[in-house]
Amino acid sequence: MERIICPSCGAENLHYGTCEYCGTILIEPQKTESVKQTAKVSAETFATKISKYQKIEDFRGGVAIVSIGNQYGAINESGDLIVPITSKYLANIDGLVLAGDLILYDPTGRIILRNEHLFYLGLEICPKIYYFLMEDTEGNQQIAQISQSANGNEKIFDIHINDINLPEGIQICYRKTFENTFIGYPSSLGHGYFVVQDTNKRTGRRNKGIATTDKIVLDCNYETIDAYGIYLPQRANNKNISTLKKLVTIIEESCMNRQGIFNLETRKMVLPCKYVWNSTSKSNSTHECIVITHGPTKQMGVFNLVKQEFVVPAQYRKIILLDNHRCEATKKGFWGYKKTIIQL
Repeated sequence: MERIICPSCGAENLHYGTCEYCGTILIEPQKTESVKQTAKVSAETFATKISKYQKIEDFRGGVAIVSIGNQYGAINESGDLIVPITSKYLANIDGLVLAGDLILYDPTGRIILRNEHLFYLGLEICPKIYYFLMEDTEGNQQIAQISQSANGNEKIFDIHINDINLPEGIQICYRKTFENTFIGYPSSLGHGYFVVQDTNKRTGRRNKGIATTDKIVLDCNYETIDAYGIYLPQRANNKNISTLKKLVTIIEESCMNRQGIFNLETRKMVLPCKYVWNSTSKSNSTHECIVITHGPTKQMGVFNLVKQEFVVPAQYRKIILLDNHRCEATKKGFWGYKKTIIQL
C-alpha cells in the first residue's frame, strides 16, 4: 500500500483528498503521459500546468474537465484553467461547459448563459446548434438555441431564446447533470422539434410525443422516441442525407416489438409501429435502405428510407443487403429454403 504523507504535519493518511489530522489537501500525482496533449505549448509546459490536478478527462471541443478532491473545473488545450475549480458537477458538451444546472461557459471560459435551472436537450451537428431548456423558480420554461460560427480562430456563439407555449401538462423532456454525466436521452430531434411527455398520464410508459415550442405534431402515445435509432451513415456526398436526418424512430411498445418511423418534414408516420430492427439489422443496412422485421409474423423485408416505401415486402425468412441495388432473400418453399437475388 502506498504511503501518503502529509507535507504539513507529517502524518500518514490512508487516502488522497483531505488530511485527516490537519486538513491539508493531499493531491494524488497525475500520470501526464496518459493525457492526450493537443496543445500548441511544449509537452513540458503542459505537463507542469496539469500536474496539480488529481484527475483529467479527455479533451472534447478543446476543453477538458479537471478536478482536485471533489471539486471540478475545466482547462483548455494549453493547460490554462478556464472554469474555476469550484463546482460539484461539470459536463463538457463538445466544448461548452455546464456547471451543475446554473451556468454555461464557452471554450474560453466566458459565461454565455446563466439561469435558475439549465438542462441540456441535445446537439445538432451540421450546422452546430446546442439546445438547452431554461426553467425559472416558478416553473416557466424557455428554449435557448445556441448556434456556433467562426471568425478566424475565434468561435462565436449566438443565443436565441424562444418561449414555450404548449398545452398544460405537456413538458419538454430534458437531461439532468449528475456526477459529471447526463441522465436521460437527448430530447432535441433537430430542426426545432423536441421529445415531450404528457405528465397528465400517471400510469404506463406510453406518454412520449413530438412537439415544437408551440405545437404538438405527434400525440403523446409512445414509449420511446429517438432521432438516432435508425442507422444513418453521415456521408457528405450523399444528396439524400438531409431527408434521412428528418426521420425519427418511434417505439410504441418495446416488449411487443412495435417500432415505426416518423417524418419530421411531412409530420406523418411513414412506417407504422408494427416492425422492429436491432443491431443486426442496423449493420445490415445501406445509406438508403434498412432491413426490418414484421413483429407479428417475424418476416423480413427491405424499407427504402429515401423513397419511404417497401422495395422488398416483409415476407422473407432472411435478407442480406449486398449493395444499394441488390439483396439476397431467403424464403421457405415446398422443397426447403431457397435463396434469391432481388434487384432493389
